Amino acid sequence: MLKRTGFISQEQKERVVKATDIVQLIGEYVQLKPSGKNLTGLCPFHQEKTPSFTVSQSYQNYKCYGCGEYGDAIRFVMGIENLAFHEAIQFLAKRTGIILETSKTASTRITKVSEAETCLHKSQEYFQDNLKKSAQTSAIWQYLSSRDISQDSVSKFQLGFVPAGWQNLNKYLLGLKVSNEIQEKAGLIKKGDKGGFYDRLRNRLIFPIRDRRGQLMGFAGRAVGNEEPKYLNPPETDAYKKSSVFYGIDLALAQIRRKRRAILVEGYLDVIRLHENGWDESIATCGTALTNDHVNLLKTTGAEETVLLFDGDSAGIKAAEKSCRIFIENGLDSKVIILPEGLDPDDYFKKFTNQDFQQLLDNAEYD
Repeated sequence: MLKRTGFISQEQKERVVKATDIVQLIGEYVQLKPSGKNLTGLCPFHQEKTPSFTVSQSYQNYKCYGCGEYGDAIRFVMGIENLAFHEAIQFLAKRTGIILETSKTASTRITKVSEAETCLHKSQEYFQDNLKKSAQTSAIWQYLSSRDISQDSVSKFQLGFVPAGWQNLNKYLLGLKVSNEIQEKAGLIKKGDKGGFYDRLRNRLIFPIRDRRGQLMGFAGRAVGNEEPKYLNPPETDAYKKSSVFYGIDLALAQIRRKRRAILVEGYLDVIRLHENGWDESIATCGTALTNDHVNLLKTTGAEETVLLFDGDSAGIKAAEKSCRIFIENGLDSKVIILPEGLDPDDYFKKFTNQDFQQLLDNAEYD
């Protein structure tokens, strides 16, 4: 009889750990250098200037002599990806090509999660197809043109569109045999007062939100017409937790690790504008204030500094002050840039050059 650890047997756990090269795994997150029989690098779990994080090839484990973090591949993935124990094993199993056998209860739960993920991907295809089929003279393309969003950015960020109407997406998904239960679980529809369902996003430019691994989590929408609110962010679901996700992190992560810096802005279009101008280490919170969970996620990206870039208005200044306090409380360094009055990052690059922005970065001071 198999001994089980949660949903997954001990034997399967050991098989996954044995199949994982911890040096290769951690090397995808941390820049490692040989040091005797081991490898060392800057710890991804706390900020440090001198490497105290050691990885052992022979023992297939790691230890930080600065903060005390240690463990095997599973524990590393739990910490770096903010996953539960069984989720970390599934993460590693998928990475190594191992198919796990699970209990009936776990299989049912996994199936439901998989159905919600499939629902999100089908919706993504629908949104993108709508945008492609919209006439260049339509309101959505006029809006994109007015914001100077290039076709390359439309493709890179996989932007989409949903027309006006209460049940366009709902009926489309029902036609693909995706139930209302799954659509609601994915955060795409809401139940009305009279019992029917309606789309959450209507007549909006769609921004897909993904985690650092590129997994689709939900969608935000920007009104094309006069709908209120101007921006709608995804509701909390099993896949989407607003306090621990950044918009654009999937596209920015490699550059954050290469440049050892993250630029944190407030809006979806701000991220797109910075990426268009070559500042592709830029990310944003998803319509929510910065939290401790956000900062903990930043700790795992390899960024040695975070530049907080805020709008040049009173709201931007207040947000900067609050964000700085959170960084200080978590022992992380950050620089703050307040843009000229009345400008957000999107507007800034329509008036100023990359050289001007580089000067802002050079002159920014630590909080």
